Amino acid sequence: MKILFLILICFSTYAGLACSCEGQNDVQTEYNSVDFVLIGKITSVDTLFLVNSNQIKNPPDPRIVHELNRPTIPVLKFSVQVLRKFKGTLTTNTIDVYTGFSGASCGVRF
Repeated sequence: MKILFLILICFSTYAGLACSCEGQNDVQTEYNSVDFVLIGKITSVDTLFLVNSNQIKNPPDPRIVHELNRPTIPVLKFSVQVLRKFKGTLTTNTIDVYTGFSGASCGVRF
């Protein structure tokens, strides 16, 4: 029975979703691909919980839309005071940067 269970586990499949944050570019390529480049000072960090609209549009359980707590995605919001600008046009000396909460969601920690 144990062997049958082991064989079943080895040959069963599971579909999963993943992202990859690998493959960093060189500095010149990154510089050319962004809207602005600056040096700044982080003045505050907040955690926001955004509604996962993908699960609202295609719910795995219909009760999610009406009865259950809505699924949320944590996002970090960094407020950054601009100290020096190298590229781009900014109309204020403070900007907000939003990133994923963890490395698993390709988030960046400053």
